[in-house]
Amino acid sequence: MEGYLAFVAGKIGSALLDEATTGATSLLRDEVSLLRKISVSMERLKNELDLMHASMDDWDKGKHNKTEEAWLKRMRDIAHKAEDVIDEYTYLITEQSRSGFIRRAIVRYTNIGTWHRIAERLKEIEDDLDHASKMKERYDIKKLYSRQGSSLIRYVNQRELINPAVEEDEIVGMKEERKALIEWLTDEAPKRKIITVWGMGGLGKTTIVHGAYESGEIEKHFDHKVWVSVSQSFQCIDLLRRILKELLGKEGSKDIESFGPDSIVEKIQGILQDKMFLVVLDDVWDPKAFFDLQSTFRNGKLGSKIVITTRIREVANLVADEHCRMELRTLTENESWALFCSRAFWKDDDKRCHNQEIEEWGRKIVGKCGDLPLAIVSIARLMSLRSQTIEEWENVHNKLIWEFNCNPALDGVKHILNVSYHDLPGYLKNCFLYCSIFPEDYVIRRNRLVNLWIAEGFVEARGAQTMEQVAEDYLNELIHRCMLQIDDWSITGKVETCRMHDLVRELTVTVATSEKFSMVVTEPQSTNSFNDARRMSIQNFPVEIRVDLSRIHSLLVFGSVGSPSSLLSSKARHLRVLDLERANISSVPNEVGYLFNLHYLSLRWTKINRLPNSVRRLRNLQSLDIRRTELSSLPKGISKLKNLRHLCTSNSYNWFSNLNAPRGLWNLTCLQTLQISANKELVERLGKLSQLRKLEIKVGAAYCPQLFASLLQMPFLSRLSIRSNDMNEELMIQFKEFSCVFKNLEKLRLHFSINAKMSDLVGLLGDKLRKLSLGRCQLKDDPLPVLSRLSNLIMLKLVDDAYSGKQLCFGVGWFPNLKVLRLADLPNLNEIKMEQGSMGNLQILVLTQLPNLKQVPEGIEFQTTVKELRLWKCTGELVEMIKGGQKHKVDHIPYIRNRILIDDVELVIEVIR
Repeated sequence: MEGYLAFVAGKIGSALLDEATTGATSLLRDEVSLLRKISVSMERLKNELDLMHASMDDWDKGKHNKTEEAWLKRMRDIAHKAEDVIDEYTYLITEQSRSGFIRRAIVRYTNIGTWHRIAERLKEIEDDLDHASKMKERYDIKKLYSRQGSSLIRYVNQRELINPAVEEDEIVGMKEERKALIEWLTDEAPKRKIITVWGMGGLGKTTIVHGAYESGEIEKHFDHKVWVSVSQSFQCIDLLRRILKELLGKEGSKDIESFGPDSIVEKIQGILQDKMFLVVLDDVWDPKAFFDLQSTFRNGKLGSKIVITTRIREVANLVADEHCRMELRTLTENESWALFCSRAFWKDDDKRCHNQEIEEWGRKIVGKCGDLPLAIVSIARLMSLRSQTIEEWENVHNKLIWEFNCNPALDGVKHILNVSYHDLPGYLKNCFLYCSIFPEDYVIRRNRLVNLWIAEGFVEARGAQTMEQVAEDYLNELIHRCMLQIDDWSITGKVETCRMHDLVRELTVTVATSEKFSMVVTEPQSTNSFNDARRMSIQNFPVEIRVDLSRIHSLLVFGSVGSPSSLLSSKARHLRVLDLERANISSVPNEVGYLFNLHYLSLRWTKINRLPNSVRRLRNLQSLDIRRTELSSLPKGISKLKNLRHLCTSNSYNWFSNLNAPRGLWNLTCLQTLQISANKELVERLGKLSQLRKLEIKVGAAYCPQLFASLLQMPFLSRLSIRSNDMNEELMIQFKEFSCVFKNLEKLRLHFSINAKMSDLVGLLGDKLRKLSLGRCQLKDDPLPVLSRLSNLIMLKLVDDAYSGKQLCFGVGWFPNLKVLRLADLPNLNEIKMEQGSMGNLQILVLTQLPNLKQVPEGIEFQTTVKELRLWKCTGELVEMIKGGQKHKVDHIPYIRNRILIDDVELVIEVIR
């Protein structure tokens, strides 16, 4: 609650400082006294909310009796009223500031009554706050409790929080269970087995199975591995699509959304035909989920395994043989303490407590966790942020006692999670609650979550950091506190995707609903019981949606939505977020222009083919994501969106946009991300976009000198991708003239013919460069001796005629940090040499469309770190060598996949290993 008060106070401050507001007196000369009266009232309201927030932040979090809960509910309602008034105020100011002279006069006359109503509502809110303050004093609210000197760290650098030494898959006290599971999985008995791992929530079922799943023994034993989270509200078609995506990988799964269930089952069965596979169905609540999928796996080789994790005894008993059921136990006292120490004292080399009195309180805290790993890890992460004082640890223990006494209906894990939630600083609470709007077991992309938080206004300014950097710090802190879990890392070591544990989500949904923060709608009738929540998440029902959105600030749709016209109207004008990613829509109505307050609009992976020009009215829009749509052009009105920070438009798998830039795009000076196809006019004026961090641009080679001149004016640029419109065009440029462009780059993609020495370019690239992709360069000499100077590269791609020679040789000591190497569409390449001692960390090798490569790369047997070899459209001779004559050279590689196109249409994956 206290976090929400700060949020609303911040919105008032932003409204008062808005450019349109400061100039409003000239627009409202006849009503200037009224506007000043409103501004003064808003300033008083902001100060009152700031003080209320500061007062509440000193309370002992989570300790509220019924009187206090009633008062907090009253405060929440007042804050909601204030937020509505602020949005109405901002709307009126914006409307008047952008109207023409005649239109402005009409609007001013029409809105006089509305301004008076705003003034009256502000007076009501001030009266409500005054009454609430008197109630607080009258009933001695919060005099019983005071925060006892907590020294919780409010901000910790993300590098300190995400510590690679503390692995999530570290298992304390479960080594025997993991060993037994691996033995079951690698059993050579010629029969397909179904194994269940079951027990109450928080025992570590997923952690144990995942540890076995990723082990070397399992990688070598199975041809295919698939991991799918099922959840309570599963849909069979969704599970089938996710299974097929896992089998095909990113490159082969682009058309899956259009496949029907029969087609998907047929493709899965074709891939698994006579192959040894392992399928994990995680978090199964209903045996129907398994029975619906069972026939899909009938073609696998004998010895294949299916593992099911579940909390439900009936599920475990129904689907698995009694000798293949593993019921997890709780930890012993010593195991619980060891797990706690490994998380609470992770900065210490020995991960142990060295203060006897603190250990005594620590053991008492652990004793409240019921020996459940999730509860122990959660409270340990909280304690890792506390000061090492007896008073601090005693205070946390007393909170747990209070929590258990006051909420006896909650189970042990939720008691701990409740304390962890209430201990979050205000700036994290809204961000954490926001994650509850995603479906159960949903994999959340980092960039999506960061931009949503920013659009909602949850992210505070911090010195010279961008809002995006601050939001990433928030994410890392929530992960450290065990409130979110890492799903996958990027190759650069950042969190790529995350998810929320189902037990954490259960608690979060309950809190978010009770506080009217958000509401999850999973069936049509539940829209009728809408509880004045500020955010709505509609999940998995393909119907026309009819619901009052007049007070909704965020709408996210997961699944089909029917007609978007049913969502958009002038009543929905307070929406800040509209996320329709993957919704089954083909058009955007003109009504989108009503959403003046919209900060985030995602139409990614939809079938829309045009944007209405009414988007020009979305003056507050910060993020527009139209990737993977069917758009062929951008409306002219895009250039009016002065607050736009991210314009993401790529609609093809090479990530370059084919959408031409509308005139005036260079006026969007807040842009940090831009994907566009540019003409000469934009190239010459691109330097105005000095805040750009990421630029992906298609451009004629003749304009590249002007482009690089514009790039010199972008001091923050870290990711640059340039592609020529015509592969026959040759870039005539002296790289040395533009050295400042390259020295700070972390990622560089150059896809055009270069009439310059590669050494000139490489000499300008700094130590920050981690990813390099070259295409269309038509280099005649082996570029590797020069590129090897880039010792910090972790990804290298030579693709699309980047090199016209016949041989590539990787020398001793070259590319020591390289993890991914991709060689694609190099028509003359017939030999690859890898000397022993080169590429000491290579993990993934991708060979694509190399028509003259007929031998296994020489020295590949020395690349012992390689985990995956991907082949696509490679010669039959190369494939046969890998299967037969030179099989011994690749025996150390766990995964070898060959992708084949049949009749240039259907993709089939051949599993070599």
